[in-house]
Amino acid sequence: MKRRWIITLLLLPVVVLAVLFLTRNLHTVPPDKCSDVYRQYKDTPGIKASFIKDYPLNDTTTIDVTMLQAQDTNVWNNTIMKLFHVENPDEYIPRQITFLLIPKNANGKPENKTLLDHDLIAGDKKELTIGLFHLETEKQYDAIFETYFNNLIK
Repeated sequence: MKRRWIITLLLLPVVVLAVLFLTRNLHTVPPDKCSDVYRQYKDTPGIKASFIKDYPLNDTTTIDVTMLQAQDTNVWNNTIMKLFHVENPDEYIPRQITFLLIPKNANGKPENKTLLDHDLIAGDKKELTIGLFHLETEKQYDAIFETYFNNLIK
């Protein structure tokens, strides 16, 4: 009986160290390393915000993505109109899936007219989800659509 207690007491520090190691080494991204859009919406009522660092598009290409999921259609419409820079709601025609390039900078005007001065938004009305792909290379842009169209075929 004493031997069992000794073994338990010896294993206890190992278990505590293992739990400490696992909690400190979770693969979460600190808020200051996340996108501005994530930080803007992370505490917004009615929206579940997530930031995915290095999301794999294919075997060789990854991208950072901010995901926003609305709890209802009204929240989704207001959020997507704000992100898509739609000022008049009558101009917004909701589609099942919507792709749009938006300027990276906060004022909504691209500094240049190159692809990499933009991020790509994919809005899914059925799932009330918006994915904001933070473009850094043209290869990422091509891989997003390649992945999307390959999933349509399946």
